[in-house]
Amino acid sequence: MTMESKASILVVDDNPDNRDLLVRHIQRQKHSTVTAENGEEALQLLNTQPFDLVLLDIMMPGMSGFDVLEHMKSDPQLENLPVVMVSALNELDNVEKCITIGADDYLVKPINAKLLKARITNCLDKKRHHDVEQAHHEEIARSKTQLEHLYAQLEKSRDDLASILNQLEIGTMLLDAKGHIDFVSEIAAHIFNQPGKAMRGQAWEKVFGLPKTEESTIQDMLIRPTQERSKIQIHVDSSAGKRFWLEVDIKDDPQDPARKVFVLYDMTEIHELRREITKQSQFQDLVGKSPAMQAVYRNIEDVAPLDVPVLITGDTGSGKELVARAIHTLSLRKAKPFVAINCAGLTETLLGSQLFGHKKGAFTGATEDHQGLFEAANDGTLFLDEIGDMPLTVQATLLRALQEKEILRLGESVSRKVDVRILAATHAHLDEQVTAGNFRSDLLYRIRVGRIQLPSLQERREDIPLLASVFLRQSRATSGKTEGQELSREAMQRLVRYPWPGNVRELKSALDFSLIHCRGPLIQASDLPPEIAEVDPQVFMNKEHEPDEKDRIAAILKYTNNNRTEAAKILGMSRSTFYRRLVSLGLDSEE
Repeated sequence: MTMESKASILVVDDNPDNRDLLVRHIQRQKHSTVTAENGEEALQLLNTQPFDLVLLDIMMPGMSGFDVLEHMKSDPQLENLPVVMVSALNELDNVEKCITIGADDYLVKPINAKLLKARITNCLDKKRHHDVEQAHHEEIARSKTQLEHLYAQLEKSRDDLASILNQLEIGTMLLDAKGHIDFVSEIAAHIFNQPGKAMRGQAWEKVFGLPKTEESTIQDMLIRPTQERSKIQIHVDSSAGKRFWLEVDIKDDPQDPARKVFVLYDMTEIHELRREITKQSQFQDLVGKSPAMQAVYRNIEDVAPLDVPVLITGDTGSGKELVARAIHTLSLRKAKPFVAINCAGLTETLLGSQLFGHKKGAFTGATEDHQGLFEAANDGTLFLDEIGDMPLTVQATLLRALQEKEILRLGESVSRKVDVRILAATHAHLDEQVTAGNFRSDLLYRIRVGRIQLPSLQERREDIPLLASVFLRQSRATSGKTEGQELSREAMQRLVRYPWPGNVRELKSALDFSLIHCRGPLIQASDLPPEIAEVDPQVFMNKEHEPDEKDRIAAILKYTNNNRTEAAKILGMSRSTFYRRLVSLGLDSEE
């Protein structure tokens, strides 16, 4: 449901003034409301009529908000209904308890109308992780505006300014021209668990105690012009043993640009919430919280413990091997080998040798005995990717291996017993392959005991922001780059609207490309690959104008001057898969 859709919202609060205020705010958003003055009445309403969202006060006579929330989460009919808890207390213990029980969000009285609207949008659109972060950034922006206004308007003493900053719960440090700490606010002293007086006169590097990479990032930001600086995220371990996640904003002292001001925003709570949300959105190495991916996770959990073959279907680049690895990890064979082979592009002899092994002299080039993958995977799992491209003769041998649980090396006459679980994957429609005579029906029935269909990325666009965040974090960790912390609004819009013929693999490739070309804290639309950046994103909003795969690949070939290897990389496909796609689309001309 989106904010354009009218929602039915239950407001639960024992204070009539609070209820009326919430109702007025919600009705301005064009949503309908029903009210309850206690927990018992709320549960009666929840059991008699449907709602899209519940705003639930914590402190109420009789049943508390916690009691109502626990009852809802234990009721199969109500456990998935979004709940926003409301409290006059801004205490971390309350927040943690709400999240643990299963609340979707938390609001502190007095209610801010704009913040309430953001929270409602968050729950109805099931984009909780994004909106929590968005709301926090808005709060930081407001605090920063207040801080800048105070600097410009108030000509008071340093102690007065420190008092105001402490009320805003923003830590500050003032550095002299040599980088020594000249002033520390109470909030900053609390973070580092040191008296402010003891910190004065010390070099900031000694107080922070950061790893060299993070320290170098701050040093680099200190010497940049103001307009080129960006916020830096770091973590600090205080002497009390607590870890703080901080966002550092570096400003020039208005009276002396050689002196610097460190503005420290405590991001610990939002970091923990984000980590909790990410945990709920990942399954093994798979990422996604869309209904389609949740169904995949359930299917994996269903088939993993059963020692049966599984056929994984889905478009190229959608993550079929990750699904296979997840099944193996959750199976009884998890401590045994996981062996994978791509059946595409291999000749009959080579594929047979790879799977079943061969004896020295079995064919030209067989200079020594060779153990096949069946033997290498014995007692474990063998993953056959693109099984639809397997030659018919090899299919027959594979079928016998599955039926008899034994294999025969090429050139040998004595079979060998093997115990292997088969997981297979294909982007092709094997039923059509059977009809065309390219795939054995008996083999299909043998490997298709368990079935998992992976959705294309286009079918789960709501996962794109989460995938983008995970891929960017991975790329920055391996490349060491500090730029490209986030995507700009326009860049994210283009990613969400783009059709992604290469699926998740193409998305990761596009983000790697963008991180290489990014020169600032935000990845802009212009940093994206040209096939995404140079197309009007409005085109993708109209299915009639969305380019089909043939036009898409033709455009990329034109961009790469017919360099097929480069075009395959852009699409996130292997060369053999890309060449087969060219043939099937009639684009295999050398022009």
